[in-house]
Amino acid sequence: MKITELLTKETVLLSIEGNGKHTLINELIDLLDRAGKLSDREQFKAAILKREQQSSTGISNGIAIPHAKDSSVKKPAIAFGKSNAGVDYKALDGKPTQLFFMIATPDRANQIHLEVLSRLAIILMSEEVRQKLITASTVDEILNTIDYYDDGEKKRSPDYWSNENFRCGHVMSNRDCTYINGSWFTKRKNEWAGGDIKIKMKLFKNRVDE
Repeated sequence: MKITELLTKETVLLSIEGNGKHTLINELIDLLDRAGKLSDREQFKAAILKREQQSSTGISNGIAIPHAKDSSVKKPAIAFGKSNAGVDYKALDGKPTQLFFMIATPDRANQIHLEVLSRLAIILMSEEVRQKLITASTVDEILNTIDYYDDGEKKRSPDYWSNENFRCGHVMSNRDCTYINGSWFTKRKNEWAGGDIKIKMKLFKNRVDE
């Protein structure tokens, strides 16, 4: 499954109007609701806020990935919004957040939830990708950028993989794994990885399946 199968033109917001965490959460939920992805907007909002109470889904490098699995979700979807000025999202690095991806999945769609988190994390750890998303002026540019970098490493520039966030120690190659919620993911097979692996990519404090 590609990211752009869940992220569509109807769920992309080029400019977030609010400058607070709860305001932008509402804007992204509204996108999903208007696109027909939710059966109960308020129930889904409660699930998102409950997840945020556990720990902020605002990660480093200006990225936030609020997410929830809930029965109020009709079908898996992603909403995207960006703020050029940045929002105080209580990110783990204490810096303003500019890029927001809200993941909505039905409460029993655990595998999709994990796969989307893993793939988004890998794509967004690249400064090259983040800058293209920040400077994009059309919805098509947003979707094309995500699609391009989600389409296999053969299309990516040599600098894409140079960031130390992708170094996973000596057990696995630097393109094979990522750290999410206290667990290791292999990029290609999307399986839990074990062994003596070290990586500087801690996204959330809690496991995604909690």
